[in-house]
Amino acid sequence: MLACRRCLEDGYDITPPPVFSGRPGAQVMIIGQAPGNTEVLAGRPMNAGSGRRLFEWLAAAGWEEDDFRRRHYMTSVTRCYPGRNSSGKGDRVPTRVEQANCRSFLEREIALVNPRLIIPVGGLAIKLFYASSLRLEEIVGRAAYFSSSRPC
Repeated sequence: MLACRRCLEDGYDITPPPVFSGRPGAQVMIIGQAPGNTEVLAGRPMNAGSGRRLFEWLAAAGWEEDDFRRRHYMTSVTRCYPGRNSSGKGDRVPTRVEQANCRSFLEREIALVNPRLIIPVGGLAIKLFYASSLRLEEIVGRAAYFSSSRPC
């Protein structure tokens, strides 16, 4: 995964390297959309504003940030920073091609880590596990169960 250049070869203006953290055997895996520029600079997922919100939610559930980062796995639908949105507001949503380029890595990560709990964060990650026709209000608080280690 660290040597991957698929998106660059396909002409996408991304900023490598891939950003992820954790270890095989982690009980919990968080899957986000894509790293932001501060995640690339820091070399760790969920580092900036979205990370602050996420870790506020996790703290409310009893997980402190340092302990969570040490014990669990964090990754994303795509691994490299996709760049700014052309409107200037926020980061660009990775294209379907970029998502497909990273898909085998995500599937392998899930198989290697084999977490008991996957927490999808954001629309792209949620759509990996739930029908895109469902509204967020229909999904939040709902569990999805899989009989194999390859839910995606």
